[in-house]
Amino acid sequence: MNDDLPYSDPPAPADGLHLRDYARIVLARWPLALAIWAAILLIAILYTWTRTPRYRASARILVESNEVNLTDMKGAVDASTSSSGQREFMQTQVQLITSRPVMEDALVNANLLTDPDFRTAKSPAERLATRVQALPVRNTHLIDVTLENKDPQKAARIVNAVVDAFLAQNRQRRMGVSDEGVQELQLKQEDLRVKLADATDQLQRFMVTNNIVSFEKLQSVELETLMALNRDMTEKEPLRLGLQARVEAAEAALARGEPADSLPNVIASQVVSSLRLDLAKLEQQYAQMLSRLGTNHPQLLALHTQIETLRTRIALEASTILQSMRTAYDQACKEEALIKQSIHQQESKVFRYNDLTAQYNVLKQNKDSIESTYQTIVRRIQEIESNRMGTQGENIFVISRATPPTEHSWPSHGKHLLVALLLGAVAAVGLCFFLDYMDLTIKTDAEIVHLLHTRVLAAIPGREPGETPTPHPDLVVREAPHSPTAEAFRSLRTAAAHGRSGDPLRAIVVSSTMSAEGKSFVATNVATAEASINRRTLLIDADMRRPRLHHVFPVPTEHGLSDILSGTAGILLDDVIHPSGIENLWVMPCGSLPGNPVELIESPRFVDMLHRLRARFDMLVIDSPPGLALVDSTVMSKHTDGLLLVVRSLVTPKAAAHHFAESLRAANVRLLGVVLNNVDVPIGHYGYAYGKYRYTYGRYGAAESSRPPTPWDTVRAKLAKWLGIRSPSRR
Repeated sequence: MNDDLPYSDPPAPADGLHLRDYARIVLARWPLALAIWAAILLIAILYTWTRTPRYRASARILVESNEVNLTDMKGAVDASTSSSGQREFMQTQVQLITSRPVMEDALVNANLLTDPDFRTAKSPAERLATRVQALPVRNTHLIDVTLENKDPQKAARIVNAVVDAFLAQNRQRRMGVSDEGVQELQLKQEDLRVKLADATDQLQRFMVTNNIVSFEKLQSVELETLMALNRDMTEKEPLRLGLQARVEAAEAALARGEPADSLPNVIASQVVSSLRLDLAKLEQQYAQMLSRLGTNHPQLLALHTQIETLRTRIALEASTILQSMRTAYDQACKEEALIKQSIHQQESKVFRYNDLTAQYNVLKQNKDSIESTYQTIVRRIQEIESNRMGTQGENIFVISRATPPTEHSWPSHGKHLLVALLLGAVAAVGLCFFLDYMDLTIKTDAEIVHLLHTRVLAAIPGREPGETPTPHPDLVVREAPHSPTAEAFRSLRTAAAHGRSGDPLRAIVVSSTMSAEGKSFVATNVATAEASINRRTLLIDADMRRPRLHHVFPVPTEHGLSDILSGTAGILLDDVIHPSGIENLWVMPCGSLPGNPVELIESPRFVDMLHRLRARFDMLVIDSPPGLALVDSTVMSKHTDGLLLVVRSLVTPKAAAHHFAESLRAANVRLLGVVLNNVDVPIGHYGYAYGKYRYTYGRYGAAESSRPPTPWDTVRAKLAKWLGIRSPSRR
């Protein structure tokens, strides 16, 4: 082993991500991004063009505040004339337009109480207030009152009704009375206050005497309870009768000696049906095997035991179903009896409250009548006092009334499409980045440099879709010497030819993180490339668990590496080295599979064998087992010039490769570099300097074709990548 560092220094990673890196993430999944974008756009189009259009009607009013003199001092100015006071005044008018009194009057004026939109509402006034908008025009005394509705005529009618109601409310607020009238109202207020107190006291004593907190609510609760009990009785009685009929029918059938599993309720059970079907299959199988095997055959006895077990389960399930029916029937009888008892008790309560209704209504009507008159007088006195202390009034003018609109205000086709375009683009790009983030496999050489801190010696392109396979697909360097794959292996041979000290490499170990990543494929073609430059090369199959090189080269497999390391009597080194059929390339097969491969590799015989082979060959290429779970490759690499790690694009997990690389460094093993296998290269466009040419192979060798790639070729390759259709495994 030379004096090189444990592993070579990797190239310095680029500073941060570039725009092309983000573009690559999106372009790698552009069919999916296009599909998401088109789907969102289609949904937006369907939504926009299938919505019922709404029309906006608008009216404009002018609200002017006058100067107010709260004293006799000439020149006193209303605070509302200031900028802050003006803003507060306009906001007050906006709130008044959508206030409950205005909405209630508008409902009556526009005849909306019978309209389906408002008749079913819990509070029609609140629903109308949510639909009406009062928007002050900036830096003016103008207010726009608007409303959207599916019917343009209705929209204009409602807006005009709201404006009229607001004007009427404003006029009512400006009303006033004389001092004599105020005094009369105050005397009447005091008289009604005394009467109201007396009526309230009588009603309170009546409720206390009869232990009633809220008579209306309690009476309503008792009636609803009685109605609910009657509904429950109506539902429970048919249920009880149905259960009674089924139970009596089942008991009669059992009394006649019919089996329980023949009852309708039992047969209807999915569990019993499934068990009976299994029983029929077993019985049929038993009958077929009985004619062939005899009655005492062990399989027949086991089958008979299964049949008996199924019959027992069916009987238990039938018994459980019948018991459940009886229990449900008993429960229904008890529930019906309890409901009848509750109905009788509840009827007594209802009759009692009916007797109290007349007395309660008399007292309450008297009290409500007095209270209504009293509250009216109180409100009137308060309004008069407010008018005297407040402003002199407001001048409100209707600038323009609402007219039925001719064009709909919603939906806005252009706006919706623009939003859909932007939202679709964001969603498509976001999904591409999310899928890239969730992909935990190694895909590019940049990821290898960043993750494994080593260099990428070569990127082996995958087989193109529709490419004609060679007679020996593992021998690409020999069978297709002008192909991009062969060029990649020759580049790999050049990149891995020398160590850091400049000395040529004499023995390398080829391994991978896991199986099916192409390590044997890489080892075979690296050895073939070495032999092509007149270097005596030996390819050793050191995978003593799952050897594969004997499938590539027609060499004897009776004896091999395991026999040399185990010291099998009579087996010499020359006996296990065979010509491969390729000039300057020999193959050492694995031989018989040993039970202790690691012990054989750690033995002095392995070191001695490598020493003798170095003297006879210019290059030793050792195909070792995957290194993540097995230590064979790590042990071998300690006695060679280093390890060549094979990583399969879009297959090898990042965590597994990182763990294997760190374990090599911890064992002081020199990591020569990484071979990125099965790289996805677009049709007619090789991204690793293999040129924009394609090659076809015939009986006279390789012929270069300069046919440019068609757009369909690129689309087909991208679609295959998106759908996960990769090139066939090289291994």
